[in-house]
This record gives sequence, structure tokens and C-alpha cells, in this order.
Amino acid sequence: MPSQAFIKQKEKGRFFEHLVMDTLRNGGAYVVDLDKERYEVKKQGDFLIKVLQNGRWLSNAIECKYDEMSEQTGNVCIDLDSINKTNAPLWIYGLPNGGRIDVYSMLISDLAPFARSYPIKKPAGEFGGTCALIAKIVFTSQPGVRP
Repeated sequence: MPSQAFIKQKEKGRFFEHLVMDTLRNGGAYVVDLDKERYEVKKQGDFLIKVLQNGRWLSNAIECKYDEMSEQTGNVCIDLDSINKTNAPLWIYGLPNGGRIDVYSMLISDLAPFARSYPIKKPAGEFGGTCALIAKIVFTSQPGVRP
């Protein structure tokens, strides 16, 4: 059974996911929320985005991460277990900054090797899994990170 702390963090993460999904929908994308789907579907990512391009529908899974602690610590926490298990080619990070949330996207093909090789690792999260703790300024300045 998940702890109360996990449930609170999940609610905050879902709030951010809904902000991202609504923004994409307002931009004309078709978005499918996977939160209530069975595990085989849900493990693709937090949601699917479908975009019409040159007469063809393209579909990709998106993983969203809201790092509330990054505002206090100055670090972005990247869960290596999630990186290793993901099926989503695109990750979107929400980093609080004053009264707003700065949003960054990164391809998993860029994020995974960067996070795995980053020298600062710490246990974090509900189960104390290994995370790369990357200074926010370092994370946001990576060539593959897009605001």
C-alpha cells in the first residue's frame, strides 16, 4: 500500500501531467491519458500524443516528471530505475521557479546516458532508488534539453 507521502507526490505529478496534456490539446494534438489503463498499456508512459503530420498520424508516449524539490535543492532528481524501464521516447520535466513551472523536454536517448554517467548519485523517493542528482543549471544547459 502506498504511503501518504507517495499519494501526495502522485497528486502533484498528476496536476503537472494535466497542465502538459491541456497545453498539447490546446495546440491541436490528440492526447490519450494512460493513468487509468491496464499496466501493459500504462507502462508506455504517462500519456500518448498523436499528431497529424503530412497526412499521417504519428503517435508517441510521453513521460512527465514534476520535481518539486528542485526549487529548494537546486538539483534535478532523475530516477535511474525509471530511465531504465521507460518506453517513452520523450520526457518532460516540470521544475518550479518562483510562482511558475519551467518546462523542459528531453529525448530519452539523450537523457538516459547522461543520467547514468552523471557522477552524483543518491538514494531518493518512496523506495530509496538510485537517482542522479544534477544541478539544475547543468541539466537545463544540456544540448538535448529544450525549454
